[in-house]
Amino acid sequence: MSESGPAMRVEDIERPETLFQFTRALNISIKQPIRRPDEGGSFGRKVTLITNHFELIMNNPPECYHYDVEIEPRMSADKKREVFAEFLKSKMGLEHVKDKFVFDGQKNVYSCHKIDPLPPPKCQVEYINVESGRQLTATVSIQFAADVDLTLIERYIKSRQGQLEKPQQCLNVLNTAYKQLCLGMADFVTLKRATFSKPTGRPLDMTGGLDLWFGYQPSIVMGTWKVYLQIDITSKGFTRETNLIDYLGGILNIDPRKPLNSNQLHELKRALSGYKVKTSHTNFTKKIVDFTENAHKVIRDTNETVLQYFETKYKIRLQYPHLPLVRMQPKEKDICIPMELCSLRGEQPALKKLDERQQTEMVKATAMDPSKRNQMIMEMLKMKTKPNGSKIMQSFNMRVIEQMPEIEGRVLPGPWVFGNRQRQQSRGGKYQSVDFNKPSQELRGYVIISPRRLQDKIDPMHQAFSREASKQGMSWPQRYLTVLNFDDRDTRTLGQALNQVTAEYKRNPNSFNLVLILLFQKNPEVYSMAKHILDNEHQIVSQVLLQRTISGRAPGQPPNPMSINQILLKLNTKLSGINAVTFRDYMGVIEQSDKNRITTDQYYATAFKKAAQQFQDIFKEPFMVFGADVTHPDPGDHGKPSISAVIGSLNSTLTRYGAQIRVQKSRQEMIQGMKEMFMNLLKEFREKTGHFPQRIIYYRDGVSEGQFSEVLVEELNAMQSACKDLNPNFTPKLTFIVVNKRHKARFFNWGRLPKSNTEGIINVEPGTVIDVDIVHPFQFDFYLCSHEGIKGTSRPAHYHVLYDDSEFTSDTLRASLRPLHLYA
Repeated sequence: MSESGPAMRVEDIERPETLFQFTRALNISIKQPIRRPDEGGSFGRKVTLITNHFELIMNNPPECYHYDVEIEPRMSADKKREVFAEFLKSKMGLEHVKDKFVFDGQKNVYSCHKIDPLPPPKCQVEYINVESGRQLTATVSIQFAADVDLTLIERYIKSRQGQLEKPQQCLNVLNTAYKQLCLGMADFVTLKRATFSKPTGRPLDMTGGLDLWFGYQPSIVMGTWKVYLQIDITSKGFTRETNLIDYLGGILNIDPRKPLNSNQLHELKRALSGYKVKTSHTNFTKKIVDFTENAHKVIRDTNETVLQYFETKYKIRLQYPHLPLVRMQPKEKDICIPMELCSLRGEQPALKKLDERQQTEMVKATAMDPSKRNQMIMEMLKMKTKPNGSKIMQSFNMRVIEQMPEIEGRVLPGPWVFGNRQRQQSRGGKYQSVDFNKPSQELRGYVIISPRRLQDKIDPMHQAFSREASKQGMSWPQRYLTVLNFDDRDTRTLGQALNQVTAEYKRNPNSFNLVLILLFQKNPEVYSMAKHILDNEHQIVSQVLLQRTISGRAPGQPPNPMSINQILLKLNTKLSGINAVTFRDYMGVIEQSDKNRITTDQYYATAFKKAAQQFQDIFKEPFMVFGADVTHPDPGDHGKPSISAVIGSLNSTLTRYGAQIRVQKSRQEMIQGMKEMFMNLLKEFREKTGHFPQRIIYYRDGVSEGQFSEVLVEELNAMQSACKDLNPNFTPKLTFIVVNKRHKARFFNWGRLPKSNTEGIINVEPGTVIDVDIVHPFQFDFYLCSHEGIKGTSRPAHYHVLYDDSEFTSDTLRASLRPLHLYA
């Protein structure tokens, strides 16, 4: 009998919530992302690009040590850093080597200086609380955790086989070290992942009491052969110091001379709860937890009101005793201060979701052209962070090459897009519109819901729709059935109109199957109500239209035909039509196009022919494409659930889709009902086509690199189990791809500047793919910029293939992305 002890039993595991936790607890081998099948693709026109990946040189990495630190009581990361710095100075006598220690502000300390001997646990450290000015005491415990061998990074990259485990601990050391460069500098504010530079001039007013700050977000990443420092520009709203009375009147537009009603009090709480304020009478800083009664409130355990208290103790006669009091943290102490004695502290990051106007201002300011973004990245690196002059970088023997490297990219030719009688080749990421491939004939009639002030727009709009639909071969009724009026400033009247529509639909469902809702301007509440009642509850197709969309360029003119055609693209799809396809008889088209259609050089015709043949070889069997994502609540919305959604194609041209939506645990990224959702879509595919797919491509959004193994265990296993439950012999070839756009990689090209005869830094061309140099050393990932960067700097999508039964090559996988050129 083995003496290693009894084997772990399933019942011994402490209630794992997920299959991933279960397999990890049993020490079962967990799936890892697959290896790249080749050295990158060869298809496409080669181009030279530059990128925001700066080479990181590490000569003779020092010995490094990892320590676990525990600091009590609970405090912010910044305060923990202050306490730890004081601990090194006063308790360890190590201030002279402080640059050899880097601290992540939580519990991890990395050092190239070994602490020997370790101090006793719970060392008491006295420090000054900057906000209150008081001297406080914290306890610090530090213990050795592990040696960190920084040479593992180079060995991992050069292994090329993936036998070594990813050196995540080493990357943590480098990321923590670089992030610490600007900590403590007066001109910077550091948050979790990004560091922001305080504006030197007048900052952009985002409205709502927020100013826009720019900063940088660094990340150490491993490339094909090298280690890189990836830096990109980021932005965020920060508070502006404002007295709460001024905030109330100037920002919320609430008259402070009058008591607040319930709606105004709710708006005040929503805007300011969670922020810190500074009191004028004591100069203390506290966090707002709530707004409560006014200054006539009697103080607990006394017969004195708040109004009397401040007049007696501080000789302050309150000017706004009718306004609510600010309740400070901690809530149980019932600290309530009059609003007029509180000022919102500046330089606090925005805690709430930005409203529509703030989002608009941010988009305007951050949608900078490639040349400007490139310039800001270089300024942030060279002029502000100055890594090569840092003692921290020198301590860890790190040096940054302060120049964007040149890398190789390839531009893939655009596919052909087919209508019914017309076809266009996509060039520059776009194509001129073609006639509908399958014009819808299902529109039986339609109803209009409109404010009275838009009545004069209805007949010209109807005539424009009828005219443009006829050109497309799409059926359009000679007249609309009826117009129901509502007040777009009062959602109750919309509810009444929607109830009339749904009641009539129940009585006579064959009379109409489309509802157009006209709005003078955007109204999210109206939009949500209309979509929920019509589309979700009663399955009636609806389309919300804004006044500017259905108006002519000048009074008395008909609507713009281009705008009407854009709307028809949506309506044709909603009514079971097909706008365009990219899959058809490729070879016949190419042979004809070689003679009289291709206007570029022969290279493109040959390249397209090659890609088309590759694609046809792979997809000659029935196939299905899935897409999945999870939407989480906005920051600050606690307790709200997350929403998971999975869609699946239902025809061979990838123009019809089914959808499955579920509510799940808040902020849970793994899709909890994956097996059922996947199975339902497979059944729907069989109902539509008469068979199951033999090949499946699954695109998953929103999964970070640290979750790759978990998503493979949870979702891939669920999909394979669903196939087996449907039929034990049903084993389709499955490809699992994670698509991520929330990354900081940026690529730049050199060429003619827009609206100029001069050359400079421009966006990469649509169809540009990068699969060498800065991608993973051996896993199957690549960047692809699918669309034209009309405004700002293009952000490519990062594709990471985690699993593949189809044995795609780099080139053949790109051919499967042709649906990116279809839209509605």
